Amino acid sequence: MDKQKLIIKLRENLDLIIPKLITNMNLKPNEPHIFSSTNFGTGTTIKILNQTDFERFENLNKVLIDTEKMSTSFSEEFLRNEITTLIHSVLKDPSHNDILITQLIDRLWDHSLDEFFALSEIENIQILDDQNYDFIDSSIKKLKKEDLPKVVSQTEHLYQTYQEIIGKPVIITKIKAGEPTKAEEKARQSFLISLNLIRLYVPSAKPSLKGGLLQNWQTIRVFNETKGELRQNSSHVGDISGVKVVILNQRNYLQLKEFGIDQLKVNNRISEVVKTCLYWYGLGIDEKHYSPRLLNFVTILEGSLKRKSEKTDLSKTVSERGAILLGKTFEQRISIREELKEIYTVRCTIVHTANLDGDVDLANRAGGYARGVLIKLIDLSKKYEGHFDNFIDDIDNAKLRGNIK
Repeated sequence: MDKQKLIIKLRENLDLIIPKLITNMNLKPNEPHIFSSTNFGTGTTIKILNQTDFERFENLNKVLIDTEKMSTSFSEEFLRNEITTLIHSVLKDPSHNDILITQLIDRLWDHSLDEFFALSEIENIQILDDQNYDFIDSSIKKLKKEDLPKVVSQTEHLYQTYQEIIGKPVIITKIKAGEPTKAEEKARQSFLISLNLIRLYVPSAKPSLKGGLLQNWQTIRVFNETKGELRQNSSHVGDISGVKVVILNQRNYLQLKEFGIDQLKVNNRISEVVKTCLYWYGLGIDEKHYSPRLLNFVTILEGSLKRKSEKTDLSKTVSERGAILLGKTFEQRISIREELKEIYTVRCTIVHTANLDGDVDLANRAGGYARGVLIKLIDLSKKYEGHFDNFIDDIDNAKLRGNIK
């Protein structure tokens, strides 16, 4: 949706709710309502009395939330706040409706691609030199002053915020977003995928953001390079005890590069599949309940062994392709195929019963197969130049050659 169409749609939805909100402002303070918002700057109060009006309010929010350019640049919380502020401004002066809408969309549109620099301390990683280690869209290194944005390194009060982590292991990325909350969300996703790539090759280790991989506890510093503004989530906890440490040096990093991890920096279908699967891989190895653990790993098998368009006979499709890819002999492939079918049968039972209990050994074996398929796909990415369909075609052609019945 282009800018002008977005303005028109926002105006149409705003016109549906404003007359009712103007009426509601005059109600007594104790009048029952299901939602309210007061803005002391404008002196207005939004009062929503029933579900019908609330749906109109939600539809107004969704105009921005469901627009791709907005949702990829701004967090849902931010967009909801912008809509609420817009309503308050219109309630104060309805005659400026069109101007206020246009000003809002112009401002969001112009700042949807601000440049952000984001970093977080990381735990359970030891870096033995001063090199950069690139993992997909993020870099891991010991932080130096010169790594920081120029505005930060040249401005004393900003630099002091970073001094405590100079020389410590950090993970860094640059992203485009419209505001800090969305930038942090994108940074966390990038960090998560990069760290899960390390965990793929070193399953016993648990490199993580300071304070945890998924929880919202870690310190992430997000610097808007476009505007010269800093925001940080300053709460964090100490190291996780008793966890094996990942050692990063040039020797083991070169080994990882030989395995094909650099191919994931290129935007293509295979790197897209791998990044998505790495997210599920992290959920799978962190999950404690057996059934959700197995579901996460089966999601990886489906994501990496079938085309998007394939919707039927998935048990047969995934088990046969997995067997061809991972088995070296006919006997091994038959065995893998049957076990993958069993895993798929259990997966269907879990989906229909919502049971958290299950066979931990089977869930772990599903994880082993998921890991094996991902490593193989990364290794073959360069050969197929990122063309996922060609990868699938070659697996299916192997079956036609009689390697599996």
